[in-house]
Amino acid sequence: MQTSSKKLSKKNQQNITEQFITLLSDLRHPDECEYFFKSFLTKTEQSVFAKRLGIVWMLHQQESYKDIKKKLKVSSATISSIAGQMDDKGTQLIVDKLRVDDWAGRWTKKIMGFFQAKS
Repeated sequence: MQTSSKKLSKKNQQNITEQFITLLSDLRHPDECEYFFKSFLTKTEQSVFAKRLGIVWMLHQQESYKDIKKKLKVSSATISSIAGQMDDKGTQLIVDKLRVDDWAGRWTKKIMGFFQAKS
């Protein structure tokens, strides 16, 4: 989908943004989120979104621009743009959520390994 050069009125933009935020907040289960993500976003939009999240996490993990560029196939300019947003409230929220998911994933692997070793 291409971006139109015709701008929405501020009121219409605000209304649509509010509807979008309400929709996102109503998605309660991972399956719902996945259906939305795959149905609503184009493959390109999905890739851009996923790469942005990847950049945020990799910057948080203090990975080098070189490694991020290589792993995610993004430019230094893209990384720099996201690096400039790392202190923003929304980006910090993402980092916090990813940190919890990372912690839970590591503990799940440890626990599963413990039970597999016992059997």
